Amino acid sequence: MDNADSLYTEVTKIWYRHLMKIVMVRTQTPPTPKGVGLVAVGNRPEEEDRLDEAQEAEAVQVLNAICDMREHQPTRRPHDLAMVYHALAMLYFILSDVDKGKEFGRKALVVSEGTADDKLSRMIVEFMKLCENVQ
Repeated sequence: MDNADSLYTEVTKIWYRHLMKIVMVRTQTPPTPKGVGLVAVGNRPEEEDRLDEAQEAEAVQVLNAICDMREHQPTRRPHDLAMVYHALAMLYFILSDVDKGKEFGRKALVVSEGTADDKLSRMIVEFMKLCENVQ
């Protein structure tokens, strides 16, 4: 079971990093050089801030399956559960389901309070602030 658990952790980390990059690209304010209008700056490439249909389906299926498994583990590790909750929150935010993103974000926040990882907790808090500003 340890091998499977470490694979679930790695898959979660891969999706987490990828989704975090997309959220960061979507929410950053592009710098505008002085004297140059928005039209001259142009838009960022669309590929950087989206998932294609297959990626969306894979992310939803895989992260929800890992989440279900993590929720039912007899020896739960709060960090792993908080990370998958936060990954799902970011995923649903990207898919424009902000309410579901907030739901998973709140779960991540509660679980992250039981971890020693302050960085993860701060990232979740910042993400929740972002969600509040969207609606």
